[in-house]
Amino acid sequence: MHGGVSAFRWQEQHDSALIEAALTNGVRDGAWHADQWGVVFEVLFEGAPVHHMPSVPAGAATISLTSRPA
Repeated sequence: MHGGVSAFRWQEQHDSALIEAALTNGVRDGAWHADQWGVVFEVLFEGAPVHHMPSVPAGAATISLTSRPA
């Protein structure tokens, strides 16, 4: 969500690192979603949750991940 810093600015600053981390860790699918409330980088991985990835900020690692059927 947009807060003290624009979510779109945050996306510009972090998208390359997040996409690289996703690709090098076996992402099956991924997409950015944006609306008036902010941005979301949605990715689908095979297997275990990605909390261990170094590019996942500590705050994001506390978010509950939900499973989607393959």
